[in-house]
Amino acid sequence: MPITKARSTGCDQICAACGAENAIDYSALSAGMYSAESGRTDPNCCRLPPCPTCGAVECLIRTWDSHPDPQNHSAKHKALVNRVFKVLVKKGRAEEHCASIYAAETADPPDLNPEDPDDHPETPIDIGPPGHLKKETP
Repeated sequence: MPITKARSTGCDQICAACGAENAIDYSALSAGMYSAESGRTDPNCCRLPPCPTCGAVECLIRTWDSHPDPQNHSAKHKALVNRVFKVLVKKGRAEEHCASIYAAETADPPDLNPEDPDDHPETPIDIGPPGHLKKETP
């Protein structure tokens, strides 16, 4: 599930099930989810497309708490996920039932990557994979 990079057009993800590295275009994503069966919305969940290698379906979860160690990789991942949500909303990629929730928000999550990938489209925000998924170099 970890995303490792965010750019102006999409993000890179490592599949938790098979380890495949996938580039995901923002046009394939929507911030927020809606269930017609229950009539419930979740503005903090973003369903990723199925992994093209194994078919696993994963989600990004926007969070509103603060990580105690901002230099920790999980803190950087959390801040990057929160940034991706902000980018999706800014680009109009919000699930329609959640759009009014985003419009009413007056603050951002406290852990938010300070960089906006649209500010430097030629250079992605790259936090790399978490330690347990790093590939060993010969």
